[in-house]
Amino acid sequence: MTNLKAVRISQGYSLRALATKMDCTYNAIHTWERGENRPHPGNAKRLQDVLGVPVEILLAPVTDEAPRLSESKGFKPSQSVQEPRRNGDQPPRRQTYP
Repeated sequence: MTNLKAVRISQGYSLRALATKMDCTYNAIHTWERGENRPHPGNAKRLQDVLGVPVEILLAPVTDEAPRLSESKGFKPSQSVQEPRRNGDQPPRRQTYP
């Protein structure tokens, strides 16, 4: 597993949306996220340009020793990312109509 998935989600990209922007298949991106394959240099450069995060960070394996994405240069999480709910927090109630 690599940091790519966390960055992709934080910036609001689905696999298909990122694949379309990168002009590659979503299966290719999925294998990069799982660490099963590495992108060719041209795709790696495009990935870095699209997401704005260095490739070394995107493709680094996720481990306890890895630096947190928020501490990495160039990482700016999307404002649409919500804080995870804590135990006991209730989801927002839906508005009911009469």
